[in-house]
Amino acid sequence: KHKMLLTFCFGVFFTVALAAKQPNIILIVADDLGYDDVGFRSHQIKTPNIDRLAREGILLDQYIVQTVCSPSRAALMSGRYPLHTGIDSWIPMPSTYGLPLNETTLANHLHALNYSTHAVGKWHLGFYQWQYTPTFRGFESFYGFYGGGQDYFKHIENGAYDFRDDVRPNCGRNCSRLASEASGQYSTQLFATRAESVIAAHDTSRPLFLYLPFQAVHAPGEVPSKYSDMYNATIKSPTRRIFAGMLSCLDEAVGNITAALDARGMLNNAIVIFTTDNGGPIEGGDSIGASNWPLRGGKHSVWDGGVRGTAFVWSPLLPHGAVHSGLMHIVDWLPTLLEAAGATPPSNIDGVSQWTALHTAGSSPRDAVYVGLDQALLHRGWRTGEWKLLVSPLDTPAGGSPDAWLPPANLSQTDPIRFGPQTHQQQLSFDATSAITVVVKQGACYPDNDISHSSATSATECGVLCAGKAECVGFTYHLDTSQCWLKKKMTTDPALNISCVSGFPLTPGTMHLFHLTSDPTERTDVHSQYPTIASNLLAALVAAEQGGTHTAVFDSTCGPVVHPVDPHVGPVWEPWC
Repeated sequence: KHKMLLTFCFGVFFTVALAAKQPNIILIVADDLGYDDVGFRSHQIKTPNIDRLAREGILLDQYIVQTVCSPSRAALMSGRYPLHTGIDSWIPMPSTYGLPLNETTLANHLHALNYSTHAVGKWHLGFYQWQYTPTFRGFESFYGFYGGGQDYFKHIENGAYDFRDDVRPNCGRNCSRLASEASGQYSTQLFATRAESVIAAHDTSRPLFLYLPFQAVHAPGEVPSKYSDMYNATIKSPTRRIFAGMLSCLDEAVGNITAALDARGMLNNAIVIFTTDNGGPIEGGDSIGASNWPLRGGKHSVWDGGVRGTAFVWSPLLPHGAVHSGLMHIVDWLPTLLEAAGATPPSNIDGVSQWTALHTAGSSPRDAVYVGLDQALLHRGWRTGEWKLLVSPLDTPAGGSPDAWLPPANLSQTDPIRFGPQTHQQQLSFDATSAITVVVKQGACYPDNDISHSSATSATECGVLCAGKAECVGFTYHLDTSQCWLKKKMTTDPALNISCVSGFPLTPGTMHLFHLTSDPTERTDVHSQYPTIASNLLAALVAAEQGGTHTAVFDSTCGPVVHPVDPHVGPVWEPWC
């Protein structure tokens, strides 16, 4: 049944004006895919279906995503930067917040245009109440898991089973079905099979929107052995070999899904998008063999290894075998796809439509992007054209961690290891503005590393107190006692506590400027040579942050998590509030 290579039989590819018939939209998200992982870049991992689509489609060469999964998914679904949705970091389990309910999702928009909308895979945009789950956010069905990461076979996350089959719109309690039969089956194959079923059952009198956020290639490193065994002779590292198998299995799924579309005559009026959610993790517990070589850094950081994503779009409606070198951000998909579907995009979003640029092989309508915050919420960036500005606290890597240039582990038994220098860039102090913007992290309680504490009337006042002390990098405000604790250091993983609000005053700090045309791997800070350019980019960054309104709020009224117990799979995750 599984097909490792799909042969396309469309004859001559052509560029046409937008068809009167709305195009089918297939949006595939790979999780934690590194810049140097797909076959057409690494030439190490076999991804023939992905390679063919990229080769015959439009490769997005300057495509920016967020540093971790939930912010990218929120940006993709809302068309808005994290500083406008409040989803600045990944959403841990359990958390009583999600993509704010006042956000109109891409699925909502397309459903209003008569699209049949279905989601298969990983959600990770909140689920503590049913109305945060996919079928309440514009999708007619959902099959997959609500959380952020789990065992690929057992589907267990944080001690409980998370795999649902939601069969209709607004499918909450007494409708959402626990898919216990998925236990023991590999998620990539489950998702591909369900996607094929959705395509087979689709009423072609309506256009299809199929959102496929795969679990692969997120940690843990797990794959049926037949996929990793393909690399026994070529990849020495067991970690990289398993990762390669995971990616090849994902590639097989892409081939099966596109073949199913072709079999139903749906591919000749389709837009197929393939994107990662962030760069590959190269350090820490979620690092399972990804590579962003030759880019610097990885997932969690605002270096290009964390935010310059692998992506392409394939469609008979678009040019064949092209490279879009203009700037594009993941928030741009919502307006781009709405325009492709014949609608006028909303004006209250950060995304801009790239449809005309893609359709005519023209220049990008975007000349700047807010790169965003790293996972620690301490480092942030702005890019205008070929210039990239990073702002960081003193004595830290400019783009956060990881900050190395790391090649694939043990490339093969014969290939050389390619190392680059891994020193921090020059630290340059800069004080251009006294404006204070506070990024708030609801329900996060940072321990230890205290400077002082005092009473405060609000978290905002606590942030102002922190900004007034040079040694303060952040704060934790206790709602129950109105006590403000100023911190000289913030740990990466705070304790979850509904009575706490923590924050980070975004002061100008230390600036680092990179000219990406001449320095695409971010090795040389040129701030001192181009102070005016750096100042202009900083002004744009500060203006964007001052216009931000963080709307994702921790729900302090929600009680403790309750796990129902299923006789087949044990404790279960489901909305509890």
